[in-house]
Amino acid sequence: MDQIMATGIGKTSVRKYFYALFLSALVFAIGAENARAEKRLITLTVTDGEIDFNGVKYAGWLYNGGFPGPEIRVKEGDMVSVKIINKSAEKHGMFFHGVRVTPQVSSDEEDVQIKPGFEYTYPEFKAEPAGTHMYHCSVNMAEHLARGMFGAFIIEENQPKKPNPKAAPYKFNKEYTYILSDWNPAAESTPTHHGIGHPYNLLDLNTFTLNEKVIGSGDPAKIEAKVGDRIKIRLGNLGSLPHKIYLKQGFFVTHDDGYRLYDLKSQKSITIHSGKSNDLLIVVKKPGTYTLLHSINMPPRFRTSANVPNTHEHKGHVAKDENGGHEHGEHGDHMAHGEQIKSPEEPAHSEHAGNSEKNEDPAPVPRSEIKDPKVIPDVDATFLVDLGASTPNEDDKEYDLDPRIINFRKEVPMMDIVVTKGAK
Repeated sequence: MDQIMATGIGKTSVRKYFYALFLSALVFAIGAENARAEKRLITLTVTDGEIDFNGVKYAGWLYNGGFPGPEIRVKEGDMVSVKIINKSAEKHGMFFHGVRVTPQVSSDEEDVQIKPGFEYTYPEFKAEPAGTHMYHCSVNMAEHLARGMFGAFIIEENQPKKPNPKAAPYKFNKEYTYILSDWNPAAESTPTHHGIGHPYNLLDLNTFTLNEKVIGSGDPAKIEAKVGDRIKIRLGNLGSLPHKIYLKQGFFVTHDDGYRLYDLKSQKSITIHSGKSNDLLIVVKKPGTYTLLHSINMPPRFRTSANVPNTHEHKGHVAKDENGGHEHGEHGDHMAHGEQIKSPEEPAHSEHAGNSEKNEDPAPVPRSEIKDPKVIPDVDATFLVDLGASTPNEDDKEYDLDPRIINFRKEVPMMDIVVTKGAK
């Protein structure tokens, strides 16, 4: 510094010199990052079509002519735009489930409805965060998801230039992506077919799928592997019910909604709730068949009554988050989340409660008598879910004996991983 001062260069010039050096390094770093990133235009064409569930035809909408929609796979940092061409007879839109999008894209998710015969390209956004995400239609989501309008959106994680020892537990050499869902194909031929996707019909869902395969049909998905393979299975649930996965040999859950988990421990089962995604890591150590079993993990109590006491004021059932809105990763108007439908806290005693010491369910209040505007719209009061009461009664016994619930709880083969020794 003294030598620089001796040459007659002032302090201001020195500051400018170091500032220019800093800017050059910053521009170089940004340039290097941009060199790795790519511009990606994804085009999805929506058409009217049918989904075949083992011979049962189900009317739906298809992305690029197939079900589920094609997997979108980009790299972390890529600049992505998605173009929707609507060749169907209904209006559609796009929701990027779990992806961090710009405010403009977020606004378009809510407001844009692409009419038949039109197309729309969503503004460009940066692909982040890395992980397993999904996409689906944003118009009348309950029905449109129930008619097959969804797919996987995978953002691959950038790999560090130098090996990171902490990343070793997450390494894999095989990778597969699946979307879980649930259906009632028979509903197509009933007078209530217009109610497909409505929460009132949840208990009638009787067909469960892993991508295009019907679970429990005797033809499970198959993966071939060798001893020592580390298999990553990306699983998302865009159905309405909680899907439970069981593997006797165990697995590691490495990611939740795309975010890395720590302190990994082997476990034998996981329930993937509606709108969630989880990455499973299966390390195969012995030859043989690893069979993943599937069931629907319904809660022990799923009331078909609003359970609204008529002995004191009732404020209704509210379905929104603390901020009054929703985040990506939730279904918005898709009313299948048990977590979203909460019962108000009931006082321990009521001045007018004549049966306060009895565990009797009060008579449900007719929908016309519920005045609170915060009550969930378009859902009959006789169906509002109440998981707050756990005292068994006759309704619980009847529920457990319901053939639909028995069907839900059956464990059936979903996937076989066939492991061989491999070459020595």
